[in-house]
Amino acid sequence: NLSLGVEMGMMASVREKNAAFLRRVPFDFVLGSIHFLDGKDLYFPETFESREKWEMYHEYFTVMRDEIYAHPFINALAHIDYIARNAPFDNPEISYGDFADDIDAVLHALIETETVIEINTRRLSVPRGLKELAPVYRRYRELGGHYVTIGSDAHVPAGVGRNYDRARELARAFDLTIVTFRERKMRLCE
Repeated sequence: NLSLGVEMGMMASVREKNAAFLRRVPFDFVLGSIHFLDGKDLYFPETFESREKWEMYHEYFTVMRDEIYAHPFINALAHIDYIARNAPFDNPEISYGDFADDIDAVLHALIETETVIEINTRRLSVPRGLKELAPVYRRYRELGGHYVTIGSDAHVPAGVGRNYDRARELARAFDLTIVTFRERKMRLCE
């Protein structure tokens, strides 16, 4: 049984278009993500030019928090660590200890809006990625979060399901329940 899902970029400039699109198409699952800051794509190195890491990551998490509140129609937040993928900094990680207040604000927004957080498996094969993400999911649970989705963020067929077992272990380690969505309603995974 296939489900129909979509990933939406959350930006103030497209909130109304996103909402209108969802009214027209009956998706089972809506994943929200942050890929841009100030209209600049976080995929490209030039987006990071002449920016300090602490300033840029603070802005990233602030925008993420604000857009979670402004997009009540998303079911889950995608890849909280997306900014770390292409950042040219010596240490590009979102290190919870360095950004605790900002990450906590995002996690509070998720919990208050009943939006689930995704365990994105893309970077779970990298020991540092796993090490840096584990405290985020632990804190999510401490603050009262209960549910996660798992997504492989596969851009090629070989990536589908990659590191799924590691994601399940991560969820289990912090007593988080893995869910999916059908007709925009949460369903527990077997």
